[in-house]
Amino acid sequence: MKYVLHYVEKMDRGGMESYIMNVYRNIDRLKYQFHFIVHTNKKSDFDEEILSLGGKILRVPTTLRSNPIKYIRFWKRFWVKNQKKYDVFHFHTNSLANIYAIKAAQKIGYNKIIIHSHSTGANKGKIQKIHDLIHLSNQKYVLRNKFKLVAVSENASDWLFGKEAIIAGKVMIVSVGIDYSLFYFNSQVREKIRKQYDLDKSIVIGHVGNFFSVKNHEFIIETFYELAKFNDNISLLLIGDGDTIQESKELVNKLKLKDNVTFTGNIENVSDFYNAMDIFIFPSKYEGLGMSMVEAQINGLPVFYSDTVPFESVISNNTLCLNLNSGSNNWAKEIQKYFTKERSREIEVNNKFNIANSSEKLTLIYEEVSDGKNK
Repeated sequence: MKYVLHYVEKMDRGGMESYIMNVYRNIDRLKYQFHFIVHTNKKSDFDEEILSLGGKILRVPTTLRSNPIKYIRFWKRFWVKNQKKYDVFHFHTNSLANIYAIKAAQKIGYNKIIIHSHSTGANKGKIQKIHDLIHLSNQKYVLRNKFKLVAVSENASDWLFGKEAIIAGKVMIVSVGIDYSLFYFNSQVREKIRKQYDLDKSIVIGHVGNFFSVKNHEFIIETFYELAKFNDNISLLLIGDGDTIQESKELVNKLKLKDNVTFTGNIENVSDFYNAMDIFIFPSKYEGLGMSMVEAQINGLPVFYSDTVPFESVISNNTLCLNLNSGSNNWAKEIQKYFTKERSREIEVNNKFNIANSSEKLTLIYEEVSDGKNK
C-alpha cells in the first residue's frame, strides 16, 4: 500500500475538490490510499466520504496569515515526524506564494512532491502586488528543483510555472477526470426538479459554482436582468455557496428579481440539477479548466462562456465564447437568439475527460514520484 498526502485548503464541493474525489473513487485503493491535510477546523462537504473510503483528514492548526511563526513551525515538525509515512506529497494549488510545506519537506531531504496547478490566477485583493512578487520568486525556486509539475490545462501551467516551463517539457498536462455517466440527460429527473422548484413553465438559465469573485455571479445576475426585461417565462438557477452569496442575493433584491431567481446553496446531487436547466452560463474571470462547464456539455446543455476560460473546456459544438468585456447586455442578446432555436440534448461530446483516463495518468505519476524518478 502506498500513501498519498493531498495538500488542500478544504474539501468542499469545488471543481478541484470534486476532481480529487473523482480520482479517489476510481483509483485502485488496494494500491493507493489518500490522506488529506486541510487548512480548516470546520467539517467540509467531502469529509464523511473520505473517511468512508478509508482515508484520513489531518488539520493544520493555523494559517500562514493568522500566525506565520506557528504555521512554519508546524510544517517543520510535521515532516520530521511523517517523512517516511507518505510515498507522495500531492500539493494542489492556484498560487506559489505559500510553499512552506514544500520547503520544509525538502529541507529534510523529502522530494517525492507533485505540484498541481488548478487555476489561471489567484485573486488576493488588497495584497495582490505583494502576492505576485512572492509567487514569482517561489516560481524560480520550484523550477530549479526536481518536483513533478502537473497542470489541468496549458493556461493553468503558464500561470503557476511560467510560459517557458511547458515549452521546456517540465510540465505534464493531466485533464480533470469526470464520470460521464453521472451527467447524462435524464428527463424524469428534469421533471422532478423543475416541479420541486416551480420551474416547470420556465426557460431556465443555470450556473454551477461556489460564490467567489472569480465566478462572476454579479455578471450572471446582470445578464439575467437584461433578459428578464423582454421575457416573462425565464428563471435563473444558481447552484453553490460561498463568500459572495449574500451580495448576490442583495443584488437580486435590488433588481427586483427575487421571484425569478433560485439559490440552492450547497447540494450533494449537483449532477441532477443540470437536467433542470435549458441554458448554462459561465462568465468566469479566470479558470484552470472549468469543470462545471464540461459537465454541462455532457448533459447536452448549450454553454455560453467567457473568453477567459481555457479552450480545452470545450468538448462539443454546442458552445459560444463571448468577450467578458462586451458587457452583460451583449451577452443577453446572444443568449436571447438561442430562445428561438430548436433544442436537443442529444449532442456528441469528446470523451477526453473520462475519469478512467485521468486516474490512469495519475497512477503512473504516483509510481514515478514514489520511486524517486521525478524529472
